Amino acid sequence: FSLIHLLTIYLKMNIVHIMMNSVTTKDEILEAAKREAKDKGLESIGMREIAKASNIALGTLYNYFPNKDALILSTISSIWKEAIEKLEEKKDFISAVSTVYDAILSVDSNYSGFLSAHAKFLKGNDEGRKEMGEAQRELREYLTSSIDNDLKAKIIETMDEEKFSEFILTNIIFSCMKKEKPEILKTLVLSYIRS
Repeated sequence: FSLIHLLTIYLKMNIVHIMMNSVTTKDEILEAAKREAKDKGLESIGMREIAKASNIALGTLYNYFPNKDALILSTISSIWKEAIEKLEEKKDFISAVSTVYDAILSVDSNYSGFLSAHAKFLKGNDEGRKEMGEAQRELREYLTSSIDNDLKAKIIETMDEEKFSEFILTNIIFSCMKKEKPEILKTLVLSYIRS
Protein backbone atom coordinates (compact mmCIF):
# COMPACT_ATOMS: atom_id res chain seq x y z
CA PHE A 1 0.00 0.00 0.00
CA SER A 2 1.27 3.45 -0.85
CA LEU A 3 1.05 6.38 1.51
CA ILE A 4 -1.57 8.04 -0.73
CA HIS A 5 -3.65 4.86 -0.76
CA LEU A 6 -3.53 4.61 3.06
CA LEU A 7 -4.34 8.29 3.40
CA THR A 8 -7.33 7.87 1.06
CA ILE A 9 -8.63 4.92 3.10
CA TYR A 10 -8.17 6.90 6.33
CA LEU A 11 -10.04 9.92 4.94
CA LYS A 12 -12.90 7.75 3.66
CA MET A 13 -13.22 6.09 7.08
CA ASN A 14 -13.32 9.50 8.80
CA ILE A 15 -15.92 10.83 6.36
CA VAL A 16 -18.10 7.77 6.97
CA HIS A 17 -17.62 8.19 10.74
CA ILE A 18 -18.58 11.88 10.56
CA MET A 19 -21.60 11.13 8.39
CA MET A 20 -22.77 8.40 10.77
CA ASN A 21 -22.45 10.75 13.75
CA SER A 22 -23.92 13.82 12.09
CA VAL A 23 -27.38 15.17 12.68
CA THR A 24 -29.81 14.30 9.95
CA THR A 25 -33.16 15.49 11.20
CA LYS A 26 -34.69 18.82 12.04
CA ASP A 27 -35.63 17.51 15.50
CA GLU A 28 -32.01 16.71 16.29
CA ILE A 29 -30.97 20.21 15.22
CA LEU A 30 -33.67 21.66 17.47
CA GLU A 31 -32.38 19.55 20.35
CA ALA A 32 -28.93 21.10 19.81
CA ALA A 33 -30.50 24.58 19.73
CA LYS A 34 -32.43 23.82 22.93
CA ARG A 35 -29.21 22.68 24.62
CA GLU A 36 -27.63 26.00 23.60
CA ALA A 37 -30.69 27.90 24.94
CA LYS A 38 -30.53 25.90 28.15
CA ASP A 39 -26.82 26.59 28.67
CA LYS A 40 -26.57 30.17 27.45
CA GLY A 41 -30.07 31.51 26.68
CA LEU A 42 -32.04 32.04 23.49
CA GLU A 43 -29.99 35.08 22.48
CA SER A 44 -26.87 32.92 22.21
CA ILE A 45 -28.30 30.73 19.46
CA GLY A 46 -26.32 31.29 16.28
CA MET A 47 -26.25 29.38 13.02
CA ARG A 48 -22.54 28.54 13.21
CA GLU A 49 -22.75 27.38 16.83
CA ILE A 50 -25.73 25.13 16.14
CA ALA A 51 -24.18 23.69 12.98
CA LYS A 52 -21.05 22.87 14.98
CA ALA A 53 -23.05 21.45 17.92
CA SER A 54 -25.08 19.38 15.45
CA ASN A 55 -21.95 18.16 13.69
CA ILE A 56 -23.20 19.35 10.29
CA ALA A 57 -22.02 21.86 7.74
CA LEU A 58 -23.43 25.37 7.98
CA GLY A 59 -24.94 24.96 4.50
CA THR A 60 -26.79 21.86 5.67
CA LEU A 61 -28.28 23.82 8.55
CA TYR A 62 -29.53 26.43 6.08
CA ASN A 63 -31.35 23.62 4.24
CA TYR A 64 -33.47 23.15 7.37
CA PHE A 65 -33.66 26.78 8.55
CA PRO A 66 -33.32 29.68 6.09
CA ASN A 67 -32.01 32.06 8.77
CA LYS A 68 -31.31 32.52 12.46
CA ASP A 69 -34.81 33.89 13.15
CA ALA A 70 -36.39 30.74 11.72
CA LEU A 71 -34.12 28.57 13.89
CA ILE A 72 -34.90 30.55 17.05
CA LEU A 73 -38.62 30.57 16.26
CA SER A 74 -38.64 26.78 15.84
CA THR A 75 -36.66 26.45 19.08
CA ILE A 76 -39.19 28.61 20.94
CA SER A 77 -42.02 26.53 19.52
CA SER A 78 -40.29 23.33 20.60
CA ILE A 79 -39.79 24.69 24.13
CA TRP A 80 -43.48 25.63 24.36
CA LYS A 81 -44.33 22.07 23.29
CA GLU A 82 -42.24 20.85 26.24
CA ALA A 83 -44.41 22.93 28.57
CA ILE A 84 -47.57 21.49 27.02
CA GLU A 85 -46.24 17.94 27.37
CA LYS A 86 -45.88 18.54 31.12
CA LEU A 87 -49.62 19.05 31.57
CA GLU A 88 -51.14 16.32 33.69
CA GLU A 89 -54.69 15.10 33.87
CA LYS A 90 -56.63 17.82 35.60
CA LYS A 91 -58.97 17.30 38.51
CA ASP A 92 -60.43 20.79 38.82
CA PHE A 93 -59.73 24.34 37.67
CA ILE A 94 -57.53 25.24 40.64
CA SER A 95 -55.28 22.21 40.03
CA ALA A 96 -55.21 23.10 36.31
CA VAL A 97 -53.94 26.59 37.21
CA SER A 98 -51.17 25.02 39.30
CA THR A 99 -50.30 22.52 36.57
CA VAL A 100 -50.04 25.21 33.87
CA TYR A 101 -48.01 27.42 36.21
CA ASP A 102 -45.60 24.57 37.04
CA ALA A 103 -45.19 23.62 33.36
CA ILE A 104 -44.43 27.18 32.25
CA LEU A 105 -42.16 27.89 35.21
CA SER A 106 -40.28 24.66 34.52
CA VAL A 107 -39.38 25.63 30.95
CA ASP A 108 -38.59 29.20 32.01
CA SER A 109 -36.19 27.87 34.64
CA ASN A 110 -34.69 25.19 32.39
CA TYR A 111 -34.08 27.59 29.53
CA SER A 112 -32.42 30.53 31.24
CA GLY A 113 -35.17 33.15 31.37
CA PHE A 114 -37.08 31.75 28.41
CA LEU A 115 -40.22 33.89 28.89
CA SER A 116 -38.54 37.29 28.91
CA ALA A 117 -36.04 36.35 26.19
CA HIS A 118 -38.66 34.97 23.85
CA ALA A 119 -40.95 37.95 24.45
CA LYS A 120 -38.15 40.23 23.19
CA PHE A 121 -37.59 38.03 20.17
CA LEU A 122 -41.27 37.82 19.25
CA LYS A 123 -41.83 41.58 19.44
CA GLY A 124 -42.75 42.63 15.92
CA ASN A 125 -42.39 39.07 14.61
CA ASP A 126 -45.81 38.07 13.27
CA GLU A 127 -44.80 34.47 12.54
CA GLY A 128 -43.37 34.14 16.04
CA ARG A 129 -46.49 35.52 17.66
CA LYS A 130 -48.55 33.07 15.61
CA GLU A 131 -46.42 30.15 16.92
CA MET A 132 -46.69 31.40 20.49
CA GLY A 133 -50.43 31.92 20.00
CA GLU A 134 -50.78 28.26 19.04
CA ALA A 135 -49.06 27.12 22.24
CA GLN A 136 -51.12 29.50 24.32
CA ARG A 137 -54.30 28.27 22.60
CA GLU A 138 -53.48 24.74 23.78
CA LEU A 139 -52.86 25.98 27.32
CA ARG A 140 -56.13 27.95 27.29
CA GLU A 141 -58.02 24.88 26.05
CA TYR A 142 -56.49 22.87 28.89
CA LEU A 143 -57.70 25.45 31.40
CA THR A 144 -61.13 25.81 29.76
CA SER A 145 -61.70 22.07 29.71
CA SER A 146 -61.18 21.96 33.48
CA ILE A 147 -63.95 24.46 34.25
CA ASP A 148 -66.72 22.71 36.13
CA ASN A 149 -70.41 23.60 35.94
CA ASP A 150 -70.40 25.80 39.07
CA LEU A 151 -67.54 27.93 37.78
CA LYS A 152 -69.04 27.93 34.27
CA ALA A 153 -72.30 29.35 35.66
CA LYS A 154 -70.41 32.15 37.41
CA ILE A 155 -68.26 32.97 34.38
CA ILE A 156 -71.19 33.17 31.98
CA GLU A 157 -72.62 36.02 34.06
CA THR A 158 -69.76 38.31 33.00
CA MET A 159 -67.78 36.74 30.12
CA ASP A 160 -67.26 33.54 28.16
CA GLU A 161 -65.07 30.66 29.28
CA GLU A 162 -62.35 31.31 26.67
CA LYS A 163 -61.88 34.93 27.78
CA PHE A 164 -61.75 33.79 31.39
CA SER A 165 -59.10 31.18 30.57
CA GLU A 166 -57.14 33.77 28.57
CA PHE A 167 -57.20 36.14 31.55
CA ILE A 168 -56.00 33.39 33.88
CA LEU A 169 -53.26 32.22 31.46
CA THR A 170 -51.96 35.76 30.98
CA ASN A 171 -51.71 36.13 34.74
CA ILE A 172 -50.02 32.73 35.09
CA ILE A 173 -47.37 33.81 32.57
CA PHE A 174 -46.80 37.11 34.41
CA SER A 175 -46.56 35.21 37.71
CA CYS A 176 -43.97 32.88 36.18
CA MET A 177 -41.95 35.81 34.82
CA LYS A 178 -41.90 37.34 38.33
CA LYS A 179 -41.29 33.91 39.91
CA GLU A 180 -44.38 34.43 42.08
CA LYS A 181 -46.60 31.54 43.05
CA PRO A 182 -50.12 31.72 41.59
CA GLU A 183 -51.75 31.80 45.03
CA ILE A 184 -53.39 35.17 44.38
CA LEU A 185 -54.91 33.77 41.19
CA LYS A 186 -56.21 30.72 43.01
CA THR A 187 -57.70 32.90 45.75
CA LEU A 188 -59.31 35.11 43.12
CA VAL A 189 -60.87 32.13 41.34
CA LEU A 190 -62.07 30.59 44.61
CA SER A 191 -63.67 33.86 45.73
CA TYR A 192 -65.23 34.22 42.29
CA ILE A 193 -66.74 30.73 42.60
CA ARG A 194 -68.06 31.41 46.11
CA SER A 195 -69.56 34.82 45.34
